[in-house]
Amino acid sequence: AIVGWTAARTEGFGDPVSGLLVFGVILSLYGLVAALVLGLPAHLLLVRARRTGAIAYVLAGAVSGALIGGLFTLPTPENAVLVLVGLLAGAAGGSTFHAVARPARLRRA
Repeated sequence: AIVGWTAARTEGFGDPVSGLLVFGVILSLYGLVAALVLGLPAHLLLVRARRTGAIAYVLAGAVSGALIGGLFTLPTPENAVLVLVGLLAGAAGGSTFHAVARPARLRRA
């Protein structure tokens, strides 16, 4: 043990670990709602338009994420970070969906 060192408290009100977990759960729920409300119609539209490439899904995810990120902020330069985070998270979600679902393969079948 190191002399003079004490472990950080990890229990009770204001615990950073439990706060991070709650924050992650809340953001995951928003992501699920965004995927259902914006992502599913975007997927159906892209399949119907025969635009099933990865770029189309990344762009659709980025637009959806930016819309969700902008939903919770006023349009000020200080809040642009939340829109950017939403944009990047949406692009990652669109890319992941494309990699897993492989919609281009469905078109050929």
